[in-house]
Amino acid sequence: MDDPTLAIDNLFRSTGDFSEQQLRVILAFMNEMDAEALQHFQDDPEEDVMRTLARMQQNSQGGDEENIPLINFGDATESAGGILRSRTNLFQGYRTSLGRFGGDIYREATTNKFEYAVKILGTISALAGLGGVTSAVAAAQGATSLMTNTAVRYALGGISGVSFVSAGVASLRNYLGSQQKVSNKQLLDVMKRMAKARSQLNKFFAEVRIKLIKETEDGKSATAVDRYWTARFPEAERNRHPVERVETLLFTTLMQSGVIHARILLADNNNYVALGRGRDSSLSREEMKLVAEVAQVL
Repeated sequence: MDDPTLAIDNLFRSTGDFSEQQLRVILAFMNEMDAEALQHFQDDPEEDVMRTLARMQQNSQGGDEENIPLINFGDATESAGGILRSRTNLFQGYRTSLGRFGGDIYREATTNKFEYAVKILGTISALAGLGGVTSAVAAAQGATSLMTNTAVRYALGGISGVSFVSAGVASLRNYLGSQQKVSNKQLLDVMKRMAKARSQLNKFFAEVRIKLIKETEDGKSATAVDRYWTARFPEAERNRHPVERVETLLFTTLMQSGVIHARILLADNNNYVALGRGRDSSLSREEMKLVAEVAQVL
């Protein structure tokens, strides 16, 4: 089993323009994801994840938290929808559309239509010797064949209700769209790393739990752990290490857990990860490292 602390320790490193406070908000949001959602944020294409996030934001603003997809609310004191709603200053800058500039920035067909609009508007403007939409409309009125072309009507009529004043504005839309994708990717990269770390943590605890269940009945697990403690810590030093606490976490808290929904806290050295939401479920970094060591001897 891989030691999950390696991925966890790197979560707040090389995170671009995000402050630590912003990272903690994003981490709180990712801690609400169930296993299916974590896999979605970790593995699916960028555009699909951004569309999911956009739907979450829209539903959270309307108070429709039950219809936010891929969220495991559990008994959270602050739901994922609540995080999105109360931290709009962080999340609202990441989106799939540009408002009045029109269209889904991840739809290649829409981007291509805007590029075609630039060419058509530029060509008609040049032929008419006028500027912007005025020249486009004038030329179009004298060129029925152009107006029968759907792509040209999009160029002249405006995609998603947008009326362009020049080919330059149409071109600006695609430029802004590409810049928005760059900004979105920064958020998605952070979310992907957090999803991967949480998935690894859940998998680790689930595998340890299976080993404990398989071996506890015949005493193998307890014997193996006892042997490890004896080799790892001299009797006189055990009180200086959380040996008893780790045994409780392994043989009581973890063994009695249902679906593993571990969270990454990174609040301080004493609140590193948690097996659940109860106060007794949190582990310090030292305790987590010991659990990882013990897991290798089971």
